[in-house]
Amino acid sequence: MKIEVIFPLYQRLKCLARVAVLDYIHTRKIEGFESILFAYHYKSVDTSDGIIQLYKHNLPECSQALFRVLFETYIKHDELLIVAREQGKSKALELALDSMMLMANKRVNTQEKYVEFQNRPNIKNIEQKYSRETINKIKRYGFSKIPIDQLAKKHNKDHIYQMLYRNFSRNIHADDAQEYILKFSENEWKDHIIQRDEVAISEAFKISMEMVLRMNKAFEMKLDTELESIQKEYSMHLNEL
Repeated sequence: MKIEVIFPLYQRLKCLARVAVLDYIHTRKIEGFESILFAYHYKSVDTSDGIIQLYKHNLPECSQALFRVLFETYIKHDELLIVAREQGKSKALELALDSMMLMANKRVNTQEKYVEFQNRPNIKNIEQKYSRETINKIKRYGFSKIPIDQLAKKHNKDHIYQMLYRNFSRNIHADDAQEYILKFSENEWKDHIIQRDEVAISEAFKISMEMVLRMNKAFEMKLDTELESIQKEYSMHLNEL
């Protein structure tokens, strides 16, 4: 879908989600498992906002690093729901919080030679809950305990992983300067760049729409009419292709 069509739809969706998230924060009390779930939705809105702002300032290559964040937020959110469904919300909350503490402690251990920390996470009780093998997996991969590529396959999202995560991750690393060489090359690459951006924004829009639909349902935000309007316009343009 052409960038001049999909980009305004993505902006509408992001603005709708932003207002809903901020309104919910200021009018509701969020706690327990829902606090972790809501955090993923909040992060996806912020990430979409970052992608949009960078594109608006003609920095599409920089925005590609955020596609990786958006996809990982999306897939981790889905995995958290599976853990909650299979083991219960309290267990999912416990695992997610334990994961955050273990990963925070890992960062402290790595940085304490250079930074003085006033407080450090107390993980003794956490380490007693899990085997050493599980602890190492959590420290490396978070509560899912498996790499993101395996997580994508588990959720039948390998095609999105290959497109958004692996492909666009190249702009995270300085060694791959391909995108920036294309920026000052001959116009023969112009069509490639346009197609790249159309695919990127289209996939980001679809992921964000799924996240907002789930947020709307889980937190009863009453966004049905607005979301239906955006979906209807998207489908109309899709049918015109």
